[in-house]
Amino acid sequence: ITGTLGAVGVESCNIHIGDRLAGFTRIIGASFESDESEDVLESLLIDREGCANRCFLNPACRSFDFKLPKCSDAGVVLGTCNLHVDTAGTALPHSLIRDGNSDHYDRVEISPFV
Repeated sequence: ITGTLGAVGVESCNIHIGDRLAGFTRIIGASFESDESEDVLESLLIDREGCANRCFLNPACRSFDFKLPKCSDAGVVLGTCNLHVDTAGTALPHSLIRDGNSDHYDRVEISPFV
């Protein structure tokens, strides 16, 4: 399972400044098993950018899973957002599983010395 930095699909390879998803590495078709990573928060019916924003605003959040998107009446893709204290690199090796209904996002750490 490998990640892509910020892109949410082929059509969105250009990441715009201020795009919350640009602060995450995306692992397509993966999520944490529910019992293997401590959840910080679960929110229903939110979009990917809103989920990313919730993670940025929560100091304990290191990653999130975006699950099973559904289309709302307004045409905005909404789904379930699970915030986690672990990343794919800090969780137990078997914690991140293949899940065709989810994408996992790890926060990208920015060095203060850049």
